[in-house]
Amino acid sequence: MWAWLVPLLAVFDLQNVLAQWRRWVLSPPERSTPEYTVVVPVYGHPRYLQNMHFLETIKEHVIVAIDVGKPRIRPLALRLARDGWRVHTVELGANVGPDSILREVLVSGAVKTAWVIRMDADTWSDDDLGRAVTAAKWDGAQMCSVKCHVARPANLCERLQAVEYTMAMRTRHYRPWMTSGACIIGRTDAYRTILERHSLNFATCGGDIETGQIAKNLRMRVRHIDFVVYTEVPGTWRALFRQRLLWWGSSFRTIVVNFDSALRMPGYLFYYLGLVWIALYWKVTGNLHVQQVGYYIPTLMLAYTAACVLTNWPVRSRWMILFPYYSLLQVMVMPLAGSIWFVAYAVRKRKNPRFRFGFGRSRYFEPLPELPR
Repeated sequence: MWAWLVPLLAVFDLQNVLAQWRRWVLSPPERSTPEYTVVVPVYGHPRYLQNMHFLETIKEHVIVAIDVGKPRIRPLALRLARDGWRVHTVELGANVGPDSILREVLVSGAVKTAWVIRMDADTWSDDDLGRAVTAAKWDGAQMCSVKCHVARPANLCERLQAVEYTMAMRTRHYRPWMTSGACIIGRTDAYRTILERHSLNFATCGGDIETGQIAKNLRMRVRHIDFVVYTEVPGTWRALFRQRLLWWGSSFRTIVVNFDSALRMPGYLFYYLGLVWIALYWKVTGNLHVQQVGYYIPTLMLAYTAACVLTNWPVRSRWMILFPYYSLLQVMVMPLAGSIWFVAYAVRKRKNPRFRFGFGRSRYFEPLPELPR
């Protein structure tokens, strides 16, 4: 039964060769623009605000949006306001997360610029965000993903994630709608329209991918900007496991619970249903025998390593030698664990896991400019 899986996996893992196709990829020009506002959502605990050194360099563009529902975070809002930062406070009570906080900021009208950048509180860049915005502006894009890389990988756990991130970001060349919550660039009105249709229920569980799906559903002009931001990642295996519970729970929600909307993402759908869940079926039913594993796994690992290196040559790394084993372990363990976590979380919190859109598509129209008086 496994004989057909090896070439199938090899074909799927060669998909990053499509990253050479750059029709939807924008290169930042030398010219910059000041027409943007960076909104940094902060909630839960002050320690999550880790990118102040970077934000200082663009302070005039920044709004620090803080949910002050927890008493320990209120002093942070007061201190930042005294230090001259633009602080926007909300107290949502429920559904607290970056998407719900950003929605409150946009609805309030606090963002006056044509472009808004959502940036996580542990994310930063070495480059000028104004150049990325200029690329989007010149293209006429309405929603853009960017490249999110691991900041300062030090140990094995972080280095394997660094490989994972660089490879995943290349898929954005042909799936630009797969936005990363670390940094999303959009037209202010377009982003507000998206968040009006956003479930906002699982802000830390697939809210960024939902943002991109809504943009596609509204037929927005979605692009990927070849602009790098750096973000912090879990530094221990235990912390990584907890993060991936959320990520795989998000995949279960996106693909299985919202199967109708996932039909518009055939490649994404094929991977999770055609490979991950078939493998899970074999594990549960016992159709995966030790002899088969011993015979096919070494071949599969060699093929996967070659595919990783060859199709991701521009971002090659010696750590790609270990990546197939890291990936295999994740696929063997996390789909079922993440799905169970998601169902338990949705029931315990009484969350509706359905998106507010399905297979049918709508259309977004940019607001007309005001007529001169």
